[in-house]
Amino acid sequence: MFLLWDSSSSLGSGEFTGIKELDDMNQEIAQLQREKYTLEQDIRDMEEAIRQKSGEVQEMQNDMDRETTSLQELEAQKQDAQDRLEEMEQQKHKLEDMLNEVRLKCQEESQLISTLQSQINSQESHLQSQEEELSQAKTDLDRLHQEERQLEQSLAAGKTQLETIISSLKSTQEEITQARSKLSQIQDSQQEVSKGIEQYNSTFNGTDGGSMTNLADMGEGFNDREGGGFSAAGKRKQFPPSEFYDSLFEIQGYQLLVAKGTTVHCLQADRHYRDISTPGGLLFPS
Repeated sequence: MFLLWDSSSSLGSGEFTGIKELDDMNQEIAQLQREKYTLEQDIRDMEEAIRQKSGEVQEMQNDMDRETTSLQELEAQKQDAQDRLEEMEQQKHKLEDMLNEVRLKCQEESQLISTLQSQINSQESHLQSQEEELSQAKTDLDRLHQEERQLEQSLAAGKTQLETIISSLKSTQEEITQARSKLSQIQDSQQEVSKGIEQYNSTFNGTDGGSMTNLADMGEGFNDREGGGFSAAGKRKQFPPSEFYDSLFEIQGYQLLVAKGTTVHCLQADRHYRDISTPGGLLFPS
């Protein structure tokens, strides 16, 4: 006798049981998730409550600190008030002692006043003369005050004049400095011109005068325009005739007339000129 096993029915029953267990597990998971969410919400609520309580505790601590500080200040004020009260008590005793002394002195002064009153009555005539002297002294004092004001005014005027003189001296000093600077520049220029003259003189001594350009016509033209003369150091002077010079050169703002012989005539840019007896002579602008 054989027992037949229905595999299909067993499989279907197992699948049903597995599905049911799976559903139960899903429900359990959903329940656990809901519980987790609830617990997380509870945790957040508790954390918020803790933060609020912490804030309240901190605020209460701050209030306590402020109250403690206020209490300490009140204690300090109380101590200061107590110290001032004791000091005022001491001053009160001192003032009472001083008052007693003043009363005693008042009695003594009253006696002295009586004595002085009798003396005053006997000295009225003398006081009259003293009043006259006082009036005279007041007049003298007013006069001295007037003299003092006049002296102060004179002092102020003298101070102003002194400041003006000082300012003038400063201006004069600046002018002297500028003049010295200008003189130094002129001396430097003179040295440069003297060196140039020496250089050109050396060149002229070794060069034929006929090879240079003759500027007699230019000199005669200058004579016609200037009325026949040139100024040198505030004095009119005739331009040298053409037969006395050979050529003209310009050095450092000066026009040099190369003379025949040893004399060099210096014609400045403004057509003023001076004679230079030696090539190394100093040139001064007119």
